[in-house]
Amino acid sequence: MTANQVTSAKEEALESLGRLLPSYAALQEQYSSHVHLPDYRAFSSEWEESLYSPIRTAARFAIDQRDTLDRGALLYCAPGPHAPLLHEDGDSPLVSKFERVTLLDIDAAALQSAKNTVTTLAPYASVEDIAFDFSGPFGQRLCDVYSDALSIEANPAAIAQRLAKGSLVDSSIFFDEDQVLAQICTQLDIASGGRRYTQSVSEMVASFTGTAVWLAFRSALYRRFASSTEPEDFGICLQAATLLWQEYNERFLAFHLKFLRHQMVSDGSLLLVFDTRKVYDDHAWAALSAFLPETSLTGMLKGQGFRIVRHEVLCWRDHPCGFDVSICGIRVSDFQSHAHDVELYLLEVAS
Repeated sequence: MTANQVTSAKEEALESLGRLLPSYAALQEQYSSHVHLPDYRAFSSEWEESLYSPIRTAARFAIDQRDTLDRGALLYCAPGPHAPLLHEDGDSPLVSKFERVTLLDIDAAALQSAKNTVTTLAPYASVEDIAFDFSGPFGQRLCDVYSDALSIEANPAAIAQRLAKGSLVDSSIFFDEDQVLAQICTQLDIASGGRRYTQSVSEMVASFTGTAVWLAFRSALYRRFASSTEPEDFGICLQAATLLWQEYNERFLAFHLKFLRHQMVSDGSLLLVFDTRKVYDDHAWAALSAFLPETSLTGMLKGQGFRIVRHEVLCWRDHPCGFDVSICGIRVSDFQSHAHDVELYLLEVAS
């Protein structure tokens, strides 16, 4: 593809997200196949060096810490179609260290591809794949909050005012958090036979369930108002939408930790990886933080029954080359060259 064709494809991908805002499941599938995977294919060597190789190193460390000959069971959350953390890395594949591997992903097609990969890498391991939405109803509810604001309010200023209501996360999205936790834990128990895991890996789940939704809201906002609103007038609306997304991410991270804790044996370990900030090479583009500045990630992890064994901050070189992309004629920064600050925690279940 030429540079112009790549740019056009990226613009269409972003605009398509806006059309899918009412459906969380469709949105996640579209984001994965038309935004995430094309970037992975284009910059796989950079992703491998800056993200996947360091994560595999931490995973091997966790395996070596196990004081047992039992090969145990691995829960891999969101492997995507390539299951990159289980590939060979100068040694035998990580997946070969486990007797049983359970793969969970919202995207059924990606899940089947990951299962095929894992089965090839470790033909003697028992591998199961379970289509699973880690967000429960929360991802769809975030879509609904944004969609309702767009459909009810008459202009970006009114949408901003509606989204800025501080009670939205509590009253509209996470109001039944405990019941949802019980429901999705039961759902997985039924699918897996109530299995518990010696090691779990959560790759980007904690910070990505709302990303496609935020992008979809912005695209839908621009599509509706671009012809009647000056670009700078969208700022306050996007600021309110971003604050809501950050609050959502904080609540979802705590929820996700509770869910993972439920799946693990009493001395199990969790490798938790999630991004916290997107930083552009050109500092004229403002960095985008996934969490509120006052969020204490360490305090949250300890508060959910985990002990921190290892902590690293990675610089994931997500997009080493930039593309100048617009949505409805309005320039956006998404595909400008950038990196992500990524938190990597190796956690043990606290006794």
